Amino acid sequence: MMVSSSSVRVVPLFTVLLLVSFFLGWGDPVLIDERFSVSEDSVITDTESDLKWRVGPDIDTDWLSANQWIDALEGDWRMPQRYELLMLWDAGIDTEAWGPFQNSGCYVWCIDGWSGPEQHLFSFVPQNPYWWILSSIFTQERAFAVLSPPEEVLLGSGAAVTGN
Repeated sequence: MMVSSSSVRVVPLFTVLLLVSFFLGWGDPVLIDERFSVSEDSVITDTESDLKWRVGPDIDTDWLSANQWIDALEGDWRMPQRYELLMLWDAGIDTEAWGPFQNSGCYVWCIDGWSGPEQHLFSFVPQNPYWWILSSIFTQERAFAVLSPPEEVLLGSGAAVTGN
């Protein structure tokens, strides 16, 4: 069978990931209120990934300002990677249901953990989640910070030591 170039359709990687996650059951619905908890100091904990999150100021934020805000936080907070924001999206977080991530933005700055520290925007607009490699051209850009869970290191005796 011969396939003409006009009958070949290129499918975005994000669409492929969504389909794979659907068929493998990764996107099983969990209520946002059950998955995320918020501490008194506004740190959001994802009970499935153990990632901790902070939502930046609810103002239009460019790439440089997002990085400066994250750098000013105490501890090992960092810019989220695309796949981490995709996990939030899979949990039901979007502009119509921010849950504990409440803000008036649509896009969140991130990096791509595979290609390096290029600036990306992740869209939380329903029916249009996507990311772009670009500089600030939109409004409604926001900054989130993420903190990875402490890593466990097994000692020779079998005891575990945690630390970041």
